Amino acid sequence: MDDNFPRRRIIGVLIGAWIGLVYTLFNYGINPIFIRDLPIYFDFTGFLQSLLIYFTAGAILGLAVNSPHEALPAVVLSSFAAGIAIFIGSFTKAMGNGDAVAFVFLIMFYSFMPLMVMIMPLTTLLRWSAGRLQHVYGSEWRRWRNWGLIVAVTLLGGLIGSSSLYAGESRQMLYRMNDLIIRVQQSGENKVPDEFLPIVSTIQNSSPEFRLRWTDNVKEFLVPIFFEDSYANFRMQVVLAYFDSGEVVGCLFRVFDAGVYWCAAQ
Repeated sequence: MDDNFPRRRIIGVLIGAWIGLVYTLFNYGINPIFIRDLPIYFDFTGFLQSLLIYFTAGAILGLAVNSPHEALPAVVLSSFAAGIAIFIGSFTKAMGNGDAVAFVFLIMFYSFMPLMVMIMPLTTLLRWSAGRLQHVYGSEWRRWRNWGLIVAVTLLGGLIGSSSLYAGESRQMLYRMNDLIIRVQQSGENKVPDEFLPIVSTIQNSSPEFRLRWTDNVKEFLVPIFFEDSYANFRMQVVLAYFDSGEVVGCLFRVFDAGVYWCAAQ
């Protein structure tokens, strides 16, 4: 059956945008849904920004992989372009930190080809699914195979987005931060580590309701880090607490034992 390339490209854009939408929903929603015993913070502004970015990126990728007439060059070239885009994004985030920039270049030098190979199943699916659905009209949409393909695409986007689920040391740090905040709210500065003392007064003067967020980006810590900057990204992670009354406190945690290293308030 001959390709209807205008329709194929439109369907490719729609499928790619849908994957970006599902990815963002899972990426931001999976922790508040699955970790019900912790007050997980939902960054609505970040969610909208990511939704726009990944919705657009998915649409562009769906268009790119379905534009060439030959399937193999389309998959290879679009996977290469996606890898370049990821590299540029990582480089942009590292700007301003010479060590981080050098680290990004080093990682991408050794991992670009494996990353490209990892992207290929997604671009292949975008190409194949658009090629299949371009010939579906009218009542043919009722067939379970066509809807099954859409479900498979949705599950793929959800699976990729689910990789943001807090686990391991990140969850330990969140539980530790939650426990220390509640302890301060109930009994003051008794039985809290010395590293936690700088934010005790802020917590005591804040509302009892708060939300927690974990990140491995130490640049998000509330004060600049001037010491051991070359190694901080590997040795430290951050947990931030947002109080309903507006206060924000954060702690650096050591990766190797999930212990508090330094805390600050904003």
